[in-house]
Amino acid sequence: MPACESCGTDRAADRVCSRCGHPVLSGEASRLAGEAADLTAIGQRDLAIRKIQQAIKLDESAWFPRLKLAFLYGEKAALGEAALERLAEREFREAMRLGPLERDVHAARIERAARRGGLAILRAEYSEKKGEIPVFGEFLGMIEAMESAAKLGGQTEEKVPPPAENYRAKMFLVAGLLTAVCTFGMVIKMIVKNQSDFDYVFVGGGDFWASLVFLTATMVLGLEFLRASGKLKKK
Repeated sequence: MPACESCGTDRAADRVCSRCGHPVLSGEASRLAGEAADLTAIGQRDLAIRKIQQAIKLDESAWFPRLKLAFLYGEKAALGEAALERLAEREFREAMRLGPLERDVHAARIERAARRGGLAILRAEYSEKKGEIPVFGEFLGMIEAMESAAKLGGQTEEKVPPPAENYRAKMFLVAGLLTAVCTFGMVIKMIVKNQSDFDYVFVGGGDFWASLVFLTATMVLGLEFLRASGKLKKK
């Protein structure tokens, strides 16, 4: 896997560096985005938000820092600061406007739709557009993978309030374990195909994005399990 030309982080060929945003960002904006990623990794979200906001001021036309800021606001909202969800949505919409065909932006859009019960609407939208824009077929594959994960976990988009918190915790735990198994299965599949097929694209292909969707679903379900079981309490 090639290294980022800006910060040296491993990244897939022809893709944006997940740490510093190169080549979408460069110079000071890239450095600030990299520092924000490091701060996020150690739980310093407030400092990370300040860094990424500075990066946005330096490059207001880039989608990458907008998406990162949306994630940071979303994480803080999930931890109890519900008012920040509105800011997360604003930054996410701006990232969509600036990067309408970026895979990372659409992966985030699909993950949000899965949490909010809007996958059916996105599936219809992407099904209509895939004939005009081929890459939308890949986005549609992400949606189908997420829907499969939800079915394996016994979830539907019509959410019925469960009778007890204990039941909710068990439901999220079982669903999270199932999506974790799916993630592991996809990784094994990718390794096997990579060894047997010389032309197989290990990172950036359809299997890669499917495994990423399963992994995202596992993390979301794990967070919901911690909430439902009372192990993660709102501040």
